[in-house]
Amino acid sequence: MEETRIKTVAKEMRLRYSRQMGTVTFHGESMLPFLKDGDELIVEPVDWDEIQRGDIVTYRDGEKFPTYRVLKKVDDTLQLKADNWLEPFHVHRVDVLGKVVEQQRGDSILSCNSLKWRAYARYILLRELVRNALLTSQYCVRKVRAI
Repeated sequence: MEETRIKTVAKEMRLRYSRQMGTVTFHGESMLPFLKDGDELIVEPVDWDEIQRGDIVTYRDGEKFPTYRVLKKVDDTLQLKADNWLEPFHVHRVDVLGKVVEQQRGDSILSCNSLKWRAYARYILLRELVRNALLTSQYCVRKVRAI
């Protein structure tokens, strides 16, 4: 049990200080097409007040460290969503390890301050806004029809 905890803490430290210690590898398809399996990421610690909608954060979930996009901040929780999934979920402030500030894919490096990164974040947020509006309108139509 102690060895597992030590490994988890070591992984967490590597994530928090990936700029100094070297990139961390993103795994999975949950953030396609923006992040792909095998992308190398730089994650930096971030103050809670600096986290904004559209940011990509890494958080602690047991022995795993998922990376997803921020849809909204509510008190001490973040509403996160994978770009490639339908349902959002919540993560507590204490579990947030840092913000993804750079993506490396092959010879290409993309910073969170770049126009492409910011434009894609806005696209995802707009897509969610439209999706929620459509779901709400469909719900209202069904309610009216039921009357």
